[in-house]
Amino acid sequence: MSEHFEAISAALVTLPTWRSAGLHVRCFPIGESETLFVVPRRILVVTTAAVPEAQVGAIVRAHAGEDAEVHVVAPASKISWLDRLTNAEDDARSDAADRAEAASEAVPGEQVEAHVGDVDPLQAIEDALRLFPAEEVVVLTAPDEQGTWLETGLGEEAQKRLSVPVTHLVTG
Repeated sequence: MSEHFEAISAALVTLPTWRSAGLHVRCFPIGESETLFVVPRRILVVTTAAVPEAQVGAIVRAHAGEDAEVHVVAPASKISWLDRLTNAEDDARSDAADRAEAASEAVPGEQVEAHVGDVDPLQAIEDALRLFPAEEVVVLTAPDEQGTWLETGLGEEAQKRLSVPVTHLVTG
């Protein structure tokens, strides 16, 4: 048992080195072996605004490192009140698909998925967290005066409502 403890201790001592290299990992001992299982961070990126690709990549690297598992969700929230009532969501979904694709292409690493979320951004976040249990949510929005009626106050509301850490970044 002490050999097992020494192996884990030695591996954990190297974690600060990994972090200084930009790697953010969680380590779990596996049974009685001397092997540690390294799991990349899981980040949910929610974008309601067109964000420059370099900015998206930098944000994800800063929050999760190069090897993170990232899920990008673009809510179909660019919709008028009347269009929502009549379920005329096609244009909003098309716009959201373009935003999701652009943001996912900017994310470093290979473990990236993107999809269009619900018209209600908070519902889109909750739906995504059910499918992809992220450790952190990063919400990228335009300033409130440029957002739609569904997007105004999204960052603050997500911080109040969700149990995972939420980082809200205003673009533009």
